[in-house]
Amino acid sequence: MKNKKISSIILNTCYKCKAPGLFCETPCGADWITCPICGCDDFYNKLSLSNRDDDIKLYNKIEKYFEVNEKRYVRTFCENCLILFQTGFIHHEYGCTDSIYTGFIISKWKNKFTGKVYNGMPKFKSVDDWYRNCFSHVEILEWHCPTTGKFFKA
Repeated sequence: MKNKKISSIILNTCYKCKAPGLFCETPCGADWITCPICGCDDFYNKLSLSNRDDDIKLYNKIEKYFEVNEKRYVRTFCENCLILFQTGFIHHEYGCTDSIYTGFIISKWKNKFTGKVYNGMPKFKSVDDWYRNCFSHVEILEWHCPTTGKFFKA
């Protein structure tokens, strides 16, 4: 796990209104989220549909982290970008499915193991690194909405 500066994030464009920013879509309903950076499906839902034994075992291990107090939305993970993100404000609403939200990324976090505070976001080396370190070592201190430029305390 290392720190990634948020200034290195390239903004996307909303396909509906062409506004610059980072956007999460809900193409299969509000429980299914896409990464605001690459557009891939969130890891938790991909695991939930997998038939592979290793995926089912990992899903069963991490499910407890996502079901308590809806932490899933605070620690949504992209296995392609290897980052955490969450959905933010509604950007375009199309009913119960296929809405567009602003994407929030972490702008400040603390490594609970070392006590060091970082300006940026944790970037993991792999899915295994995420599983080993996310829940025990990462304390999110602040979120950033690149679409609006606002920062929010976690």
